[in-house]
Amino acid sequence: MDYHIAIFQTNWIIQDRSIIFGDAIEGYSISLPHLQSNKTGTLHSGGNDMNHLERQVNALMRLCTAQEETDRQKARMEVLELLSVNSSPADPEYLIHEVLLDLGAPENLLGHPYMVYAILLVVEDRTYIDNIMFGLYPQVAAHFDTTAARVERALRHLVEVIFSRTDWKILQKHFGNTVSPNRGKLTNSEFIARIATIVKLRMNAAA
Repeated sequence: MDYHIAIFQTNWIIQDRSIIFGDAIEGYSISLPHLQSNKTGTLHSGGNDMNHLERQVNALMRLCTAQEETDRQKARMEVLELLSVNSSPADPEYLIHEVLLDLGAPENLLGHPYMVYAILLVVEDRTYIDNIMFGLYPQVAAHFDTTAARVERALRHLVEVIFSRTDWKILQKHFGNTVSPNRGKLTNSEFIARIATIVKLRMNAAA
């Protein structure tokens, strides 16, 4: 069973499937899919203790609040390292988060959890990418209790932010010669299909 934690100032509240932190006026929401509860009800993440969870939360907070690109890169690497502890290399959801973190996808954007779930669906069933408007978007919308139009807009915004902020060397590492400053951003379907392919390849390599 997955949890989310809400952190307002110094208080942690178990919620749904996100970490929310900040004050009463402004907050951030970031996903932590490996946060779980054992049979005794003690919170842990990937089999680690509360101290490891606290380090994850602190690293995620630094990632979301970093002003300088060097600080963001450092925090991103720390998050990847912390989330990799006791995580299965063949776990598709973990691999999706790993790639999105490397691409600099902001966890506080609404489109982030939509993107994770959309890619996960395509990893499990490739036919979704052939029917994105009437298959994938409605499925994601139903999961998050929203509309397909809002899902499409949120995903498009996330892709736009990634392509406007992320270094082109990192983009080309994942997307190869399909991207360049002259070609602009990928479409939602192109982005999702490519990340799903990367995840499948890594899963096969780890099998």
